Amino acid sequence: MLLYFDGVIDGVVDGGKCGGGVASTVLDMTGDKPKILRQGALSRENLEKALGAEVL
Repeated sequence: MLLYFDGVIDGVVDGGKCGGGVASTVLDMTGDKPKILRQGALSRENLEKALGAEVL
């Protein structure tokens, strides 16, 4: 998977396989506020709590 993104994005956090078959959440962190690109198992509320910022 990591080779697929080589040179395309700045970084990947690979936490291993997802439990429950739900896709991972993908965030765009390049703007003033994080933006959800693909909603996964993590809720917007949980992301905002972890990041301490509003998530679009």
